[in-house]
Parts: sequence; structure tokens; C-alpha cells
Amino acid sequence: MKNFNTKFKVITSITFEEIYDKMIRDIIKQSEDFQEQGSGWAFFSVSHLLLNVNKFQPIPGSSYIRLPSEIINKKACINIKNNDNACFAWCLTAALHPAQISKVRTSSYPHYSQVLNLEGITFPVHLKDISKIETLNNLSINVYELVFDSINYTYNVEGPIHFTKNRRDTHVNLLYLFNNGIGHFVLIKNLSRLISKHIANHNGAIRLCDGCLTRFSSADKLSRHQQYDCNHITTILPSKNLKSIPNFMGNLMPENILEFNNYKNTQMVPFVIYADFESILKPIEHCVPDFSKSFTEKVDIHQPYSFAYYIVSTVDGTCCKFETYTGLDCPKVFILKLMEDVRYIYHKYIKYVKPMTPLTVEEQVAFEATNICHICKTPFGEDVVKVHDHCHITGKYRGPAHVVCNLNFKIPKFIPVFLHNFSCYDAHLFVKEMADIEDVNGIDVLPNNKEKYISFSKSVLVDQIQNQSRFENRFMKLRFFGFISIYGILTRFIVE
Repeated sequence: MKNFNTKFKVITSITFEEIYDKMIRDIIKQSEDFQEQGSGWAFFSVSHLLLNVNKFQPIPGSSYIRLPSEIINKKACINIKNNDNACFAWCLTAALHPAQISKVRTSSYPHYSQVLNLEGITFPVHLKDISKIETLNNLSINVYELVFDSINYTYNVEGPIHFTKNRRDTHVNLLYLFNNGIGHFVLIKNLSRLISKHIANHNGAIRLCDGCLTRFSSADKLSRHQQYDCNHITTILPSKNLKSIPNFMGNLMPENILEFNNYKNTQMVPFVIYADFESILKPIEHCVPDFSKSFTEKVDIHQPYSFAYYIVSTVDGTCCKFETYTGLDCPKVFILKLMEDVRYIYHKYIKYVKPMTPLTVEEQVAFEATNICHICKTPFGEDVVKVHDHCHITGKYRGPAHVVCNLNFKIPKFIPVFLHNFSCYDAHLFVKEMADIEDVNGIDVLPNNKEKYISFSKSVLVDQIQNQSRFENRFMKLRFFGFISIYGILTRFIVE
């Protein structure tokens, strides 16, 4: 059973029906998208509909409220004594322009209107406005709440009641107080000191996650938790600092620049296999069912009896081959013949590099005149060596290239095999036989669920190379795909 949900909405009696209808439409769309994205699930019925109704009490921040003595003694907060409804803005101003003396007075800081961009923001500020303020001022804000524990007669810091979605270089933590219908924001200058006693039973500094308020024994553990494990998902925006690792061309790029470097994967595979199976319906002997009860009756089983595949070469049309077979052992024969053809292709076309054929006059003139690498599509520098790139199977010249591009532009070590309706049908006909064939590496599976596969690969031992006193195995992979899955992936990329 699959669950779908919608976000909470603030509603009134006037807008209830409209928002309710929109929520239903959202759930229906989620269900349709889930089925279309290849989940393998199908909608059958609605088990139940759960409607949560909560009392909404907006918590604006307004005028000054004195902190409890227990919190004041920690010296972890700055509680600015404002006489207006802009305590939130004064806290941000104090964080951006720290004062040395009289930190609780508004006169110690520039006016917030001179520091902050508050276009479209009204006071007192509500939680729903904080995300907009973050965007307008290029900073991130977390807000925690001070709650009184009536059993232990102490104050606890809970939250965050607002957690930033994009953590920026300038980050501010605020504490929210609510008393007698009045709210107030306080600047937290040391979150660790503020709640250390509640977590570690001492007043010393601790390493604390500001998303879930969990304590950690080391800075490394805290960093890993905040990046991977915290329930709050935070986007850390990259800076303009240079990366520590050079890119494909050996240049250091800024962290906020994302670039494509896997040019070796842009080479078209030299061989592709298209295959299909045919099956017959074999009757199943079974007992007569009890018609007084509901039952499922299996009458036939699909028995594969023949296959055909066609090997297509994208570099040499004379390398194509058609293979067909009929027999009840066709799944096993299918795998064995494919493995045999892979070994033949490796030894005839891939094992040895064919030398480049001499360039014609036109090719040599074009090589000298071209200033763009045909692999990475970037220009050659003044001191960069320009080399000839050629096909290792045919020996034909392909174009000028950087040395590093030429060395990495290698023939793929796999042959794709495409089958119609692979995920739902054909894969189940031969996957067991493929697993039963003894092999060093076995099968690599990319599943969609327990019954359907997006793809799987079979490693084929094609050669053994003697290296000094030992032999090294050479493998090529048969990588199986379905026409429908590839079409769906491409369609999704086009739409997005």
C-alpha cells in the first residue's frame, strides 16, 4: 500500500472547499506521476483518507520581553530592548553589525532599515515571512522556541520551528519567546552554550547540530551528520573558492561551477545487439477449483522456444551478424552464443589497436587549421600539444584532440543488448540461466523493484594476459536494456 500526502494549508471557512479540492487533485497527480515513472505499481482502490485539522496560532515577534534569569545567566543571547514591533529586524542587525558595548540597546546599532532589505515585509514578522527575508538579504536563519517545563520548573530550547532550506555563509540563530499573547525574537550568539546543560549536564561548549539539536563527540561526526543524516535537508551553496582537485584539463575551477568532464563516455559504442524472444503457451495440469470460493486459476505457462538477435556495428557495416535459434533450451543457448560473439568481437576488433591510416592532404590541412578539440569542444591553448585522434577499430582519422582527451577517449568495455519489453517479460526468460552459468564476476543488477529490472550486466571473460609471473583476466560486459525503459528515460529528460 502506497501513501500520498499534501502540505498543511492555512484555511478559513470561505476557502475550505476550494483548498480541499486542490489537495485531492494534488494527491491524484502524485499517484499518476508515481505510476508513470516506472514504479511498477497500479492503482486499485482508496483504502482510507485521513484529514488532519490543527489549530493554527501564528506567532509574530513584537515588543521586548525579558528573558528568564536561567537563560540570562548563560550569557548566550542578546535580548534587544526595542519599543516597536521590529525585534526580528533588530536581531538581524545585531548579528550583522555586532556592538562592543550596550549590546541590548537599539542605539548601539544602525537602524535596521539601513542594513536590511525588507521590501514587502510587514511587522511584526511571522514565520512564513522568514524565507523571503533570507532571500532578500542573502542570509540563512534558524528559529528555536523557549518552552517552560511545568514539571521540572525549567526552560527548554526546542525546535527549530523554522529551519533554513539554503544554508549560506551568513547564518543567524534566533530564539522565540511567547508570553501572554505577545511574541518576541532574541538573538542567539552561542547556541552550544544555550542548551549545553540540557544535553550534556554541564555548562561547557559542545558540538551541536543546529537542525535536530543532537550532540556529537567530534567535529567530523557533526559534519557527516549535517551533510547526510539530519532529518532536515539543507542545501549548502558552493562558494567561489577554487576546488582542491583540478578538472579534466588540469585547471582549478571555482566550487560554484559545475562542468562536464566525462568525455570518454561520449564515444558511440562500436557494437550494439538487438534481440527478441518468442514463447509458446504450455498448458498446466491442475485440480478442479472450488467454485464456492474465490480463486485464481493458472491454466498456461509461457515456455520460451526461440530467439533472434542482430549485431550491428556503428563503425563498420561489414561486421553485422544475424543469429537465430529454436528449441526449448533457447534461454541457455542465447547466453552462450552472446558470450561467444563477445569473445569473437574482442579478439577481432578490440584487442589490437589498428594503426591510423595516413592523412589525406585535405585532412592534414583541416588538422592544421582547426583550433577546437573535436572531443571536448574547447580551444587549444598556446602551449598545448595538438594530436591526431583516430578510431582504433577502423584506423580512420577522426579529428584533432588534446593529449588528455585522446588518451581517455577509449572504446567502451561493454556491448549493449536491447530487448523489447525487457523489464516486464523477456528478462525473466533467461536471467536464471544467465546466473547459472559459472563466471568469476556474476551479474550486476539495477532493479526497479523485486520483479522488474531497469538493466543488468553479465561479465564475460574474453582474454588472459600474462603479466610477468601471473595472468590478468580481461572482461567485457553484456549490458541488457529495454526499449521502453530507454525511451521513458529520454522522454523524461526532454520534458524536464
